[in-house]
Amino acid sequence: LSRLQEAFFRSMKYVSLAAIPIAIVTMVFAKDFMIVAYGRKWADAVVPLQWLAVYGLARAVAVNMGNVFKAGGKPKWLFGIATVRLVVMAVGLYPAIHFGGITGVAVLSAVVSVLDFGLSVVMTNRVIMASWKRYARILLPMLLAAIVSALLCHELYLVIEPIIHPFIGLPLSGGLALLLYLGAMYAYDADIRQVAAQVVQGIVREFRRLRVAQGQTRA
Repeated sequence: LSRLQEAFFRSMKYVSLAAIPIAIVTMVFAKDFMIVAYGRKWADAVVPLQWLAVYGLARAVAVNMGNVFKAGGKPKWLFGIATVRLVVMAVGLYPAIHFGGITGVAVLSAVVSVLDFGLSVVMTNRVIMASWKRYARILLPMLLAAIVSALLCHELYLVIEPIIHPFIGLPLSGGLALLLYLGAMYAYDADIRQVAAQVVQGIVREFRRLRVAQGQTRA
């Protein structure tokens, strides 16, 4: 049980490490991206895009919970959760379309995904006997780092927008937000530093191996 718990939280941690900043940067830069890439006539797509980022984030973080159900001998829970999700979507879809159009559908999808995530966490904890504090210790620092990084770099984009062409300034600001986030998580989390060191060592070893192989080939 302890090995299953550790494997689950480790996989969730590194999926979230990538998914959270992508979702947050998408939400913060959505308006600027739409206007720069497609023009102001696509401004109505900004809010749906932001809500769909919430949907994607919740689905990404919960992606490995189904594997816990199967490993714990509860594969039918997957069917139960999918049935609940289907029923809620079916009941809410017409009102969402009628009152909110595409934005309503995006909001419904995001709300259902968040509820699905919460239900999946409850069921997962019944298998691995974990607490909500474990999720908070993993996810909250990432969310905080991603939000602060994205907001700071969005302010930077607003400053440089009159100076640098948006096709350069926008990806530059978004990329800088991701780098700031990764730097903050690297400084905060010793496990991430260890994994990063292992990745760098692996790259160096592979580079040296290729150089040796090339030298042997030439000889």
